[in-house]
Amino acid sequence: MDRKFEKVRVTFFNCFFIFRRVQKLIGTASECLAHEYSTVDARSRHMELSSVNLTFGSIVTMREKIAYSPHPEFPDSKTVMKQTAEVAVRGVPLTDYVESTIVAICNSNSR
Repeated sequence: MDRKFEKVRVTFFNCFFIFRRVQKLIGTASECLAHEYSTVDARSRHMELSSVNLTFGSIVTMREKIAYSPHPEFPDSKTVMKQTAEVAVRGVPLTDYVESTIVAICNSNSR
């Protein structure tokens, strides 16, 4: 993990393992890695996280972005989360099924 500190902003670069459910879905027993970049701004109380898989990029590409910010009406008690995910699957049977299953996993993780 690499960190960079500023007065009110912290930036992280990290590699991590992808969920076992996705590994089973694409048919691999080996560990899958992803790269993560996140920024936390203490002044604006905003956090952004971006990640992309590093393993099996020729078969599955997943780019995910998540942003957290204070709720406009209840900034002291609620948080707004926005999530986007781009998923592309190539060269495997049932491409549409695999893509929709990965998107469903992302959706269930955000609830």
